[in-house]
Amino acid sequence: MLAAPPVTAAADPASSWNGFYVGAHAGYAWTRADINTTLGPAASCGGGVVNCNAVSSVESQPLNPRGFAGGALAGYSFQSGSLVYGLEADFSGLAGSASRTVTGTFPVGGCCFTVSQSVKADWTMTIRPRIGYAFDRALVYATGGLALGHLKYSEQVVDTAGNTENTNISSVKAGWTLGGGVEYALPNRWTLRGEYLYTKFAQLGTDTTASVVSYVPPSPLVYSHRVDFSSSTARAALIYRLQP
Repeated sequence: MLAAPPVTAAADPASSWNGFYVGAHAGYAWTRADINTTLGPAASCGGGVVNCNAVSSVESQPLNPRGFAGGALAGYSFQSGSLVYGLEADFSGLAGSASRTVTGTFPVGGCCFTVSQSVKADWTMTIRPRIGYAFDRALVYATGGLALGHLKYSEQVVDTAGNTENTNISSVKAGWTLGGGVEYALPNRWTLRGEYLYTKFAQLGTDTTASVVSYVPPSPLVYSHRVDFSSSTARAALIYRLQP
């Protein structure tokens, strides 16, 4: 009798990282907004450079919004042996803002001034190459690329002499992101991922002129605001691979 041919096991699609995939992600984002405000000319501060510096010092303190981050992702991966590489895009909505109100004292002349500030990042999106090494069902990877974010900064200064200044900035800014993660293939084309991303955005800034009513004639006082946003995000993702 002829021996039966050996049975060859079918390739396990869970261990293949080729093809398109889509998914949803959720996690936590820590954002830092480094604020730098300068005032000038000094003669318009009503007490010279020391009064300008007093306001600048109160305004130029970081704010740290933090909260939930979640959204969707999609990408395509190629696999060559254990090497896996591809391109991914994601969109994240961000919860959480940070604000403060501080009252300070002018070193020269009048009494007091009050500064109110708030910052927020509404959403971010990234487009990133990925490259990693597959250990059968597990994939360890690094990633980095372009980031975009909708950033907001608002501020108001009032003093006891009736002088006021208001700023509201809302803009989409480009930047870069860098990070990595671990992904594990589950049955039926699903994968589970843990990931960390650090993102840095281009500076948000504007110049505004205060409404100065305490001098005759009024003197223009220009506030120069610059805000640097960066964020760290730790998140998990559930992903479905459209092609095994």
